[in-house]
Amino acid sequence: MVRQIISTGTTANDGTGDDLRSGGIKINSNFEELYTFMPGGLVQNITGQAVVSLDSSTLYLFNMDSTPAGSFTLSDGSSVGEIKRIINKSDSDVDVSITIGSSGLAYPKSSTGLTITNKIAFDLMWDGTEWHLDRDSDSRLTIT
Repeated sequence: MVRQIISTGTTANDGTGDDLRSGGIKINSNFEELYTFMPGGLVQNITGQAVVSLDSSTLYLFNMDSTPAGSFTLSDGSSVGEIKRIINKSDSDVDVSITIGSSGLAYPKSSTGLTITNKIAFDLMWDGTEWHLDRDSDSRLTIT
């Protein structure tokens, strides 16, 4: 959808702009589109090493204080443009390993996961068939 602009008219109260209802509909439509490209509003704070399946509609905060860290699996996305935000707040000696669903990462083509070392935040974006990492190179991320 193209951004919908609310017409405010030529001058105040001249009756040439959008009415209140039309303006509200445009506002709702604009926000609705934005929310489809953001994590789903749920936050899961992971502090233990239990195996957790990461669905694609939740923001995940890894906050583990001991090794060995757990292994996690991120499921495939459900809509094109969907963004998954991953934040690692764990101590520097804790690695977090994430397997990327059945699709893997877009680049390198054969990669199926990543290991996070140290504190970092990054996004993965779903293109309909595979996840894309939002950065080219970072020593805190090892692509497997």
